[in-house]
Amino acid sequence: MHALTYIVNGCDGNDLPSQGEEGSPDEECLQEREDQTSSYSNAKENQASSNGTTTISSLKRSESLMKASSPSASWSKILKSLKKFFAYQYFEKPNDPHKYRITPRVMLHGCTTKDEHYEYIEKILKIARGKFSLEGLQASGFTYKFIPCDEHASDTDLCPRETSRPHCTCDKRLVHISTNTIITKNNLKRFVADGEMYEAIVRLCQEHAQELMREEGSLHWVSVCEDVQKGNPIRILVDRGYPIHGKDCHGLENDSIHDDIELQREQEIITNDGADEVETLLITTGKGKVRAGIFSRQHLLVSGIESSTALPMVRDAKQRNMSVAIFDPNARGDRHGMASYEQSMQFLLGSAQNSLHTNSKIGTGPIYILAHSASGSQLTRYLQTDGQHILPRLRSIAFTDSNHSIQWLKNHSQISSFFQSPSTIYIRSSNEDRDDGWEKHKCGDECETDEHWKHRFGKTCTIWAGTTDHSLTNFTSQDQIWAHFDRCRQFHDAENDDATVDSGTCSTCTGIGVDMLNL
Repeated sequence: MHALTYIVNGCDGNDLPSQGEEGSPDEECLQEREDQTSSYSNAKENQASSNGTTTISSLKRSESLMKASSPSASWSKILKSLKKFFAYQYFEKPNDPHKYRITPRVMLHGCTTKDEHYEYIEKILKIARGKFSLEGLQASGFTYKFIPCDEHASDTDLCPRETSRPHCTCDKRLVHISTNTIITKNNLKRFVADGEMYEAIVRLCQEHAQELMREEGSLHWVSVCEDVQKGNPIRILVDRGYPIHGKDCHGLENDSIHDDIELQREQEIITNDGADEVETLLITTGKGKVRAGIFSRQHLLVSGIESSTALPMVRDAKQRNMSVAIFDPNARGDRHGMASYEQSMQFLLGSAQNSLHTNSKIGTGPIYILAHSASGSQLTRYLQTDGQHILPRLRSIAFTDSNHSIQWLKNHSQISSFFQSPSTIYIRSSNEDRDDGWEKHKCGDECETDEHWKHRFGKTCTIWAGTTDHSLTNFTSQDQIWAHFDRCRQFHDAENDDATVDSGTCSTCTGIGVDMLNL
């Protein structure tokens, strides 16, 4: 009773007087309440005795005094006091940090109590802090191992290790070292707890996957923006051996850049005269917490590196002697994804105001773009605003579950025409609730689009990805993506040589269509 009365009057539990002390809370509160009530009653009596001679202002002052002490006026004050009191009594006061933690539904491997569970999480966080890539994973008790599929389990020499295809489940899987257990969707929570531990392990897995792409693709990190006041640095993965206007990931100036960069690039572009043009594959991921070259964080843990990253695309590009550039639009969070995307595009391909802000090789060769999910919208917006100067070099686009709309391009007929031309393909995943007969949709099958789809994406050639998982559309359809790019490459090469290309048609598009891609 003492605590509640004292809280109502704006005091917390630290100042509670003991029973029997002078100035106890109930005596003070009652006396103050009686004084306020009597003043209001006296004002009413004076009004009655003087037959209305009491002024309106005196009555208002008395009423305001009463309102100030009413429960409605003190409600916020009461809530603040209650919050302080209970926060102190039940959250700040205990010495045991685990006392009020919720007992997890699934205990981590080797833990029998919630205290052991949370202590193990803190141990992993401490180990992972300051470590990177595979070193941090192994120190945390995990590693990646090549796991062959059932078909190649007896003779792994027959397995296409370097080019794992969608029909083969051979992959580099995350393994718990001490138990030699492959991490799957069913046992993930037994080895990786949700929350901080999940984020720490995922960070290390993404760094390892990026390291593999960097090594196998002969790529390196280049910084686009290092302004710490704006957030984390924005970087891109690009080919080695060509000059880039900026700094590398260690903040060191590139040695190949002279003082007069603009003059150097202008001279290189003129002297090349198109003889050394290099085709470039630009890979952009969706929004969220995925980083450069990563399509799914969860699949990176439970499915493998091949199926969840752009590593197979990088390998295939290198087999075709193409340059590779991988953006990291989520470097500063998905809310700033568009700004990071535009900065990366301008850094690599230049701007409309100054088209010489490009590399001498990448800047003059054809561009092929793989745009997944939200990056399709980012590409569309970029082409509308500052990217129209790259349209002559843009050879082909493969959208995978992109969320752009052709309606955004009503005032940009050139871009709209390109999106609906044979040079563009849209690959979509199946939806169990939305698509009738989704289980019959095989990868590469032509998608019969309705009026709603045509209103959203126009007449873009659309095929099925052969999966219901949005994050796996790039992996399951990589053969179809490369078939599309290769046909576009063959078409433009033949066009330059005044030759003809065997073509087919489909009901969705003409020229380079589904039949042409042998899907």
